[in-house]
Amino acid sequence: MKHRARRVRMPVSPFMKIPRAAFVLRSFAFVVLVVASAAIFFLMPPVPTIAVIQAITEFVSYDVVVPDLAQLRLAGYALTYEAPAESSLLMKSASSPTAKKPLCLTGLLTPNVGAHVSYKRLETGPIVVVIERKDDKPAATFALTSGDAPPGLQKAAWIRLETPTSDDDKAACPGKASVRLPIYGPTRIGTPLRPESAGDESSSGVLIEGTVDLYAKTVELSHLREGANKIYPTSVTQMDIPPGAELSEYVEPGASPTPWAGFIKPDTDLALDVRITTPASRIQILRPGIGIKPETLATSLFAQLTNDPVVLSLQVAAVFLFSILQAASSWVVAREAQVVAEQGAPGSPLPPQTPDKREPAGTEPPAARTVREETSEKTEAGG
Repeated sequence: MKHRARRVRMPVSPFMKIPRAAFVLRSFAFVVLVVASAAIFFLMPPVPTIAVIQAITEFVSYDVVVPDLAQLRLAGYALTYEAPAESSLLMKSASSPTAKKPLCLTGLLTPNVGAHVSYKRLETGPIVVVIERKDDKPAATFALTSGDAPPGLQKAAWIRLETPTSDDDKAACPGKASVRLPIYGPTRIGTPLRPESAGDESSSGVLIEGTVDLYAKTVELSHLREGANKIYPTSVTQMDIPPGAELSEYVEPGASPTPWAGFIKPDTDLALDVRITTPASRIQILRPGIGIKPETLATSLFAQLTNDPVVLSLQVAAVFLFSILQAASSWVVAREAQVVAEQGAPGSPLPPQTPDKREPAGTEPPAARTVREETSEKTEAGG
C-alpha cells in the first residue's frame, strides 16, 4: 500500500505579513537605534574637563614647563642658595654660602625648564619659595636691576626665597615683596602626613581645606561649530577636598602630565590661599591614612549624556528620526489594512477570481479512485 506524503503548511512569520515599505522603514529605525547606541558607548571621545580648585594649604609645588609664566620678582625677598654639590632635599635646613647673610637683589628670577618650584607657609609665618633641580643643573636665570649676583648663584641648583607676611615682622631685605606668586605646570597641592622633623621647619605641608568645581567641554564637531569650546557644569558641581589629602593629576603610564595654571597668596588667617584651574581629565586625591589607595575624580559618560548640550542635541535628533520612521511604518501598515478592509466590504467590487481547475467531465474523483484501488489489492491478496 502506497502512502502519499502530506503537505505540512509552515506558519507564516508576522514579519512576512508586513508590507515591504513598512518593513524597510522599521529596519531603518532599528539601524538608527543601533548606530546611535554604538556611537555613544564606543565612539564617544573622553570628556574634556576643567577643574577649578580653591584650597587653603601649607604647601604647593609644580614643575616648570614655561619659564616666562613662572617668573618671580626678587624685591623684598631674602635669597639663599647652595652649590650643585651641596643641594639635596626640598626645604632642607642646611648651611649654605648665604645662610648667615642672605642676598638682597632686585630684578626677575626665571626658573629653568625642569625646575621644581614649591611654596610653603606654616600658619601665619613667612612665605618660603624653593627652586631646585635634581640633576645639579642651574635652577634659574637672573635679570637683575640692582645688586651683585655671585658666580655661584648662576650655577646654583637650589635657591630659596623668603619674605615675612606680617607687617609687624621686620623684613631682611628692603622693598615690598610680591606675595601673589604664579603657578604654571603639573601641580601637587598638600603633602601626605608624615612624622615631624627636629628642624626649624615642619617636614610636611598639610592641605587644610578646599573645594573642586568640575566643568566639562562640549563635544567638538566640525559641523556643529557653535557647540565647540563651550563648557557646562557636570553632576559634580562642587566637592569638598578631604582635609590632609594630597591633590594631583592621575597620569596614565607613558602619558604626559597636564599643566595647571593659577596663583597662590597668603591667607589672612593661616597658610596659603590657592586658586588653580586645570584641564586634567582625572584628578587624583590621596586621603590621609595607612594603606589607602589614590582615588580619581573625573566626568563620567552618564554625566556627559545628561549634561552636554551637543550630545543632547544628537540624542534628540536620533530619537526624532527613529520616531518618524516608526510612525511612517505604522501608517503604511494601517493604510494596507484599510485597503484590504475596503475591498472586502459589501458593495465593493470583488477582486478578480482565479478560475477553478476542475477535473474534465467523466473523470473519476480521486477519492473514489483510491477506494477502488485498495479494494482490488485486497481481492488479489485473498485469491
